[in-house]
Amino acid sequence: MKQITREWLKAADDDIAAMERMLGDSRITNVVAFHAQQCIEKSFKAVIEEFEIGLIKTNNIESLYSKI
Repeated sequence: MKQITREWLKAADDDIAAMERMLGDSRITNVVAFHAQQCIEKSFKAVIEEFEIGLIKTNNIESLYSKI
């Protein structure tokens, strides 16, 4: 696995850790949702980097998914 892939996956794992700590607080479900979105985005970017699918010029999940 490439170093850049590891870095993206580590960042995605950090979002998961943040979500786990916040899940019990119903006042901040929007923040949990934000970290979920970030985790997905970073995971998609890891796949794109690992398999050299193309340049990453967006943060749009649908665009990243369509590249994969």
